[in-house]
Amino acid sequence: MRAKIFQTGGYQCMPNGYAKQAFAEGDIVDGYVAEWAVLDGAAYEVKIATPPETMLHVPQRGRKRK
Repeated sequence: MRAKIFQTGGYQCMPNGYAKQAFAEGDIVDGYVAEWAVLDGAAYEVKIATPPETMLHVPQRGRKRK
């Protein structure tokens, strides 16, 4: 899961359990931090779209002409 922080002032959490980390507004986070931020209402889920695959070279069918 990935999420983008939209809360003014950013978002702070303790993913390691002992050190507080701050994420700025507009940052894209993933993993536990993304889940926590969405549940706290500080972020929204981001769907990452993969670009469509395109063939750069289409091989010719059949035999080559002389």
